[in-house]
Amino acid sequence: MNHVEQHYNKIAHSNRPFQTAYLRALNNSVKFKAINTILQKLEAHEKPITVIDLACGRGGDIVKFLKNVCVKRYLGVDISKTSIDEAKNRYGTHMNGCKISLAICNLQQSFPPSRPSSVDFVFCAFAIHYFFSNTIFQRVSRCLRGGGTFLFLKINKERLVEMDGHSTKNLRIRVINEKSYDFFLRGSVDCTEHFVVDSEIFEYAENNSFEVKQICSFVVFFSTRGGCPQFYAEKIQRFINKTSHGNIEEQNQIFSLYDVVILEKKLISLNK
Repeated sequence: MNHVEQHYNKIAHSNRPFQTAYLRALNNSVKFKAINTILQKLEAHEKPITVIDLACGRGGDIVKFLKNVCVKRYLGVDISKTSIDEAKNRYGTHMNGCKISLAICNLQQSFPPSRPSSVDFVFCAFAIHYFFSNTIFQRVSRCLRGGGTFLFLKINKERLVEMDGHSTKNLRIRVINEKSYDFFLRGSVDCTEHFVVDSEIFEYAENNSFEVKQICSFVVFFSTRGGCPQFYAEKIQRFINKTSHGNIEEQNQIFSLYDVVILEKKLISLNK
């Protein structure tokens, strides 16, 4: 069992701390809007939508997908058995007309079983840094239909390097070398992660029939997608009212570290 698996097994049953609740509400708002943007595009085809959620954890994003009635099959995978068991207990096998499948999978070594060109949407939140490679792009491309979407969230290397050495009870960042860094976020992360750089995203995308549709910061995405959904806006305001100014500022700094990345699998032309 590697350190990442041990860490997420350890925290699977724990409650997330209030000290980072504001950040989680911000992050959930971005995830909701990003997921909804893709689903609205896909539902225009008027066909059932199949989703794979890589590193799904305890299944916290399942309801974001199932708000769209066109999602008829959801497959979530994670390295942590404890997290997958928790997700199964929370969601079962069916919800809102969607078949839910959950399985253990080490994405550095394997990929969820799926027929070629059978999936519409592959999503990965806050975990691509554990298995980012040309191989994962190849596997995602193989399972996606033409026009399907690969959406993932990553840390921006340049912005994180600017915070190298930051250390508080809620957040610690230490750059190890050009390729990796230690990242501690109270109640969520305490692992060595690997930089996901834009030049390699473009390289792997080109190698595997993807078009890069968008790479932008959470801050830009949050501000240009029609504002915050009301449910999250209310939660965010409650946390602002209950949290110290210094803690809010630090959580805003963390929020600004992340990027949204949207790739679309190219359609194969039959007229060559």
